[in-house]
Amino acid sequence: MEMNNEEEEEQGSAEEKEEAAEVKTEPENKEPPEFALPLPEDLSQVSEEEMKKTEDLLVKGKFVADKYFNEVGLIRGRFTDRFGEQHEESYTVLQEFMEKIKGKRIKFDDDTRKSFAYHIEVCKQAIPELFETDVNMEVTKEVDLATLLKKAPRLTLDTLNEMIAAGPKVVKDKQSLLKELTELVEKVKGLDLSFRHSLADMLLREDKECWLFLFDNFDAIVSLFDQFGKSELVLLGMCKTAALKVIEFLDTCNENWAALGEVLEEKSTAVSTVVCGPSVPKDELENHKDLMEHCTSSRSSVHQTISDLRRKEGGADPVAVKFIKTTMSDNELVSYNFVLKELAQRLGKAMVKIFVPEEKIFVGYHLSKVKPIVEKMSELAMSRKLLEGRYIFKDHQHGKWHDNRHRGGGGGGGGRFSGGGKNRPEPWNSNRNSGGGNRFGGQKSFSRSFNHSGSY
Repeated sequence: MEMNNEEEEEQGSAEEKEEAAEVKTEPENKEPPEFALPLPEDLSQVSEEEMKKTEDLLVKGKFVADKYFNEVGLIRGRFTDRFGEQHEESYTVLQEFMEKIKGKRIKFDDDTRKSFAYHIEVCKQAIPELFETDVNMEVTKEVDLATLLKKAPRLTLDTLNEMIAAGPKVVKDKQSLLKELTELVEKVKGLDLSFRHSLADMLLREDKECWLFLFDNFDAIVSLFDQFGKSELVLLGMCKTAALKVIEFLDTCNENWAALGEVLEEKSTAVSTVVCGPSVPKDELENHKDLMEHCTSSRSSVHQTISDLRRKEGGADPVAVKFIKTTMSDNELVSYNFVLKELAQRLGKAMVKIFVPEEKIFVGYHLSKVKPIVEKMSELAMSRKLLEGRYIFKDHQHGKWHDNRHRGGGGGGGGRFSGGGKNRPEPWNSNRNSGGGNRFGGQKSFSRSFNHSGSY
């Protein structure tokens, strides 16, 4: 009996282990996510290194996939004859996948990113000449320290004094400085060229020159870093400050863009610097369609609106302006300063460029706050001027006022054709200098001699 009990216990434990194994292996058999891209069995046909670049960028989100697919489509459209069967198959896979996820907010899993990168590389193989590495481009031209420093930005005396004061700390943190600069530059490297230029344009002159010096010459800076003395390190410290401002602008744009996109059915792919400003409160975003009504589709018209607001504010009474500012809420004051001082710069130089929905919501919100405020300033300035007795009233006598209102009328006098019609020419008379007695400038008997027959 004891043996039987032991056998039953062993049998029971074996069944439990089998059940546990089934439970453990169950997740491995679960279906792939709804928007997953199947991973090809053989990935050896393409460069693993190139795939890795694309995979890493796809972590940033769906907008990267949109950009990749658009560029591949552009190349295919120009070189259709170069796309063979294999290339067309990969392009079709990408096309069907992008149609499937259109308008969706999703995050790609590892297999989807790898599969997407694989099909991109296959499409690139249709025109290998376009993606060959230029040996001459890889060889970095050697630059000595003196040549590099000739490209350094011009600095004011105040900035130089700040650099001298910060010198000891920068020299002490030399190694960490290079690491920090590398991280900052890497964050900006993958950005769209026009977006990167727009970020730089928001900096003040000195900061912009420091940032461009750092970004454009970073490889040379890294190679010559060990030769840098105190003054060069202090200069890099100034470049770091400018780079931090660029990253701050970038983070603000991304945060605002994501928040604005939450209320839209389809989020725009390319972030812009137009939204680099005070965020729109979440409760205001519920009425985002109403906010969009305050912003036209053209940047040039918004630029004109800003000019009109500045003109009205400049023409208003300073005391009225100061008083209205004291009545503003915190959000209104922030929007007021942003629209009148910063928004014009955020619009950039491409005035013909059309706003996307995120931009229209953002600009519309701030304009909806500022327009009524400026109107108030203009109206209150007039009220104050009049009630203080500084308004100049014109002397309107009854006769003159009557004459002005009825200039040119018969009998009143004072008009250009006063005098009972004597000075008014008769339009039907060959002698236009002759006058008449009635209001048409003709003879008094005109109404009696006119034949109405057949007129009706």
